[in-house]
Amino acid sequence: MITHLPAGFRLRTIFLFLAGFLLLYMFWLVRGNDTLWERFWIGHLTIVFTSALCARLGWFTRNTLDSVQKKQAWTFLSGGLSIWLLHDVFFLFSDLLGRQSDWLAWMGGLYFLGGVFLWIGIFVYPRKSRSVFGRLRLVMDLLLTSIAVILMLWTGVIQPALDVLQPMAVPGLIYISVDLISLLILVNLFLLSEIEQLSTTLSWFVFAFLVYSFSDMSYMDLMNNQLHYSSGNVLDFGWVVGDMLLLAAIFIQLYEVRLKPDGFLARLFLRSQSLLPIFTVLMLGWYALLNWQISGKYDMLSLWGTVGLGLGLLVRQGILAGETTMEQYARLVNSIAEPAFVCDTQGRLQMMNPAFLEICALSRNEAWGAVLQDFLMLAIPDHTWLKQVYSDSAQKRFSGSTREVYLKQKDGQHIPVLLTLSPIESARNQRLAFAGTAHDLRLQKQQQASLQAAYEEVATARSELERLNSGLERLVNERTQDLQSAYRALEEQNIVLQQLDQLKSDFVSLVSHELRAPLTNIRAGIELLLVSSGTSPLRMQVTLERVQSEILRLSQFTETILDLSALDANRLPLYPEPMPLQVTINALQTFYQQVQGSERIRWKIPDNLPAILADQKALHSVLFHLLDNALKYAPEGDIVITAAVKENMLQIQVLDSGPGIPEEALSFLFERFFRAHQADSQTTYGHGLGLYLVRRFVEAMQGWVSVENRPEVGVCFSIYLPLVDSLN
Repeated sequence: MITHLPAGFRLRTIFLFLAGFLLLYMFWLVRGNDTLWERFWIGHLTIVFTSALCARLGWFTRNTLDSVQKKQAWTFLSGGLSIWLLHDVFFLFSDLLGRQSDWLAWMGGLYFLGGVFLWIGIFVYPRKSRSVFGRLRLVMDLLLTSIAVILMLWTGVIQPALDVLQPMAVPGLIYISVDLISLLILVNLFLLSEIEQLSTTLSWFVFAFLVYSFSDMSYMDLMNNQLHYSSGNVLDFGWVVGDMLLLAAIFIQLYEVRLKPDGFLARLFLRSQSLLPIFTVLMLGWYALLNWQISGKYDMLSLWGTVGLGLGLLVRQGILAGETTMEQYARLVNSIAEPAFVCDTQGRLQMMNPAFLEICALSRNEAWGAVLQDFLMLAIPDHTWLKQVYSDSAQKRFSGSTREVYLKQKDGQHIPVLLTLSPIESARNQRLAFAGTAHDLRLQKQQQASLQAAYEEVATARSELERLNSGLERLVNERTQDLQSAYRALEEQNIVLQQLDQLKSDFVSLVSHELRAPLTNIRAGIELLLVSSGTSPLRMQVTLERVQSEILRLSQFTETILDLSALDANRLPLYPEPMPLQVTINALQTFYQQVQGSERIRWKIPDNLPAILADQKALHSVLFHLLDNALKYAPEGDIVITAAVKENMLQIQVLDSGPGIPEEALSFLFERFFRAHQADSQTTYGHGLGLYLVRRFVEAMQGWVSVENRPEVGVCFSIYLPLVDSLN
């Protein structure tokens, strides 16, 4: 991890340098010049120099680390050391300016703030949790050790200091409190961490805070006795030694020095983890007795604390004995080749053997405390099975259960197993947990798959034989189906031919009717003119107008037939373009001035209508057919044509006052050759193509047409054509 230190800059060289520096500093303290300026400047500057070196090297270490968690921890550690450097600078200037009493609060606050940063860095420092059989024992160790240490510090350090505390000694009390809290945190982390993975950096932090605590305690006593502190004395040596120990801790982090798993220190620390709770409780009791003998009075807090912690030690030993027994059972379970586990009554895994961890592809930390149901998938879906197991167990009705399930691995694979659950009962017949074993069914499933494959091969061969035997029958069936298909095709063609024949008949009938009647009228009119030589001019004009009307009728019919043929062949040229509706309305008004009955038409067309996209000829034909139908089938009453904008479309409506259209005929009204009243075909001129052409023309112009009977009387035809603005 070292990237910027000079080559050959070894850890041993660093420690020799630190030791030499301390020896020279100690020699100066003992034998140096006792002048005031030398004591002041060398004493203070040495403390500031070592503190600055710690802060600078801490930030250097933080920048060289690759681990995000370590980088985060050293950010806080280096920040705390930097704040302590600022405290030392304040300390120097307060002594230089003679303002120690005025700056006490600032110095104490800075030291406490730096301690908080250091505590956070120590807490987030990466470590591996201590592997213990039961967490209850670990909790007891933390409680016993922490309470014993706190009681000793309170009765031995804090309480005596508070009894005689002077204002000048407040920073010293803060210093010693920060040191002791740091030691307590480090001791707890020592109990919680795995020795092999514990960095020796934290061990050097312990030594540094121990040295700090002695110097800070002496400083507090000095201030309580209202003695003046002067730099360059033995107190400074403790602070400098503490800084040197912090430098050693930083260099150890740079060189990533760890304890050897089989080394002496590792074995000593491992043993200390087990004995530390007992040792701290005994130390508390020894201190209480010693204080009693020396002072002649006993401290109630220490005495009762020792008694309570002694009882706690007995409880701890009972827990330890129980865990030892359980650990023996756990070793027995771990030696079983079959996957096995133990979970509590809520289904949370508490114990599992290596076979279970291996088949689930999990680590012990991932599996511990996880819910059993998260790892199971039933071969036959039944979401209530485990819930029923828990319910029966709570009511003491559960005696065991076996199911075929799948164990889910992290990579998504499913392992088939035969799961057996059995209750674990206490001596008082209380359900404590469930024990489970999982028999691996993969080999059995493979054998079943092989047997199934063999069975399928036999079934395939049998199926092939049956297929060969039924080949002739299949060919006969295929020939029969071909004949049936051909027969159905002929039937369909026959139906189509019948429809075409009917269409031809309808067309011939239409043409014969539509041509015969006008030609008969024309012929009669001409004969009347020929035989009536003395006919008045007015009568002749009426006869000629009737002949002209019949010729116009034939012309319109011919145009309708031609338009219909062009539409069916997709050859009718339509040219939709922006145009005002008023152009077509004007043309229709001019045309209908010569038509009988046109005085009934009411033109209600606004002048300010927006332009539409339409073909002028097609639109003229559409409106002509609608008005023509209204004049023919509504012989009385007004015929109203209106226009308005509706939802980005132009709505054109033609309303008459006729008898209306039967409801059952409305859906067929726009079909070819359809007439709503077939009985009036001899009395009312019409060929059943006008509305069909209306629909085709409107759809060709991207619009639509609809029809409905009016509530009172008559019919309303509605045409919707697109506006030019809506298309843009």
